[in-house]
Amino acid sequence: ATAGSGDVLSGVLAAFIGQFVGTATRLGHASADSPSGSNLDLFQATCAAVHTHGLAAEQWANKAQASAGMLATDLCDQLPSTVERLRCHQPT
Repeated sequence: ATAGSGDVLSGVLAAFIGQFVGTATRLGHASADSPSGSNLDLFQATCAAVHTHGLAAEQWANKAQASAGMLATDLCDQLPSTVERLRCHQPT
């Protein structure tokens, strides 16, 4: 891991919680509809964020043909296409 990669993961997790976890769940109450219409609990959102973060790093490594040297900004740059691939269920 490089400096800032944990910050990127935190940002992905915060975004997933904001988009996919219902307000009541975030407040510790019974589940409610999330803004996106897709309900996840906090554990599921965390798993999805970690998976997306790791997949983005893997895709960057494949694209760069490198196993080291990725910066947090490289990871940020890779995230939009990774999320789109996951959203469309495209193979990685």
